[in-house]
Amino acid sequence: MIKSFIHLSIFSILLLFGCKTEAPSDAEHLAKNTEVKILGTGDDTSIALADNVMEANGGAAAWNATRYIQWNFFGSRKHIWDKKTNDLIIESLKDKYLIKLNLANNEGSVLYNGIQHTEPDSLAKYIEKGKQMWNNDSYWLLLPYKLRDPGVDLKYLGKGTFEDRDDIDKIEMTYTAVGDTPNNKYHIYIHPESHRIIQWEFFPDASDEKPTFATPWTEYKQYGNIWLAGSRGENYALTDLMVDTPELEAAFKK
Repeated sequence: MIKSFIHLSIFSILLLFGCKTEAPSDAEHLAKNTEVKILGTGDDTSIALADNVMEANGGAAAWNATRYIQWNFFGSRKHIWDKKTNDLIIESLKDKYLIKLNLANNEGSVLYNGIQHTEPDSLAKYIEKGKQMWNNDSYWLLLPYKLRDPGVDLKYLGKGTFEDRDDIDKIEMTYTAVGDTPNNKYHIYIHPESHRIIQWEFFPDASDEKPTFATPWTEYKQYGNIWLAGSRGENYALTDLMVDTPELEAAFKK
């Protein structure tokens, strides 16, 4: 179960559920690999399951063609990502900051309390924090499209139990020298019929025997040409989901 929900301001990175869950592929690496590339490792079964997950959520072609994605991260902040250019807008929904940055070149701008930050060290600090927020928050939404990311190592764990079923396919995700927290481990539960992720468990360290938390993945809906799951359990919703709309394109022209 989810253990806690802690919101920190721009001056301190959000820690969720007692731990960080940043995307294992670091922003610079992902910025150069916006299209899915079959570079992760794994046994034949886990790779086949990961490929099935991709197909069940629209397929690699649809994911590669997707450009703009927006989501509200648990009421804390809103992201708008241009996947083609790797431009990102992060708007706080609780504090008074707005970060605009490019994940590829680390350039951007920061408004805090209506004040533009231009001092190089201060700006660099906020840009780095914005990247870490995106690493964390995007993983909660986009995991189905990241199972074969460079540096991801998959392992089939056999059948697991979820709710009243004991035939759920279960794979383990670990990482090879990537991301802010490369020692993280996930256990991913995949429905054998829908081929979609229905639960994940998070382990801060790959040697941990028990997860820090587990949440369901529910409320899948189609947005643009891809599918996204909007719920991570009671009171934990990813809202304001939008994909490839004129409003999102216009956001980067302001």
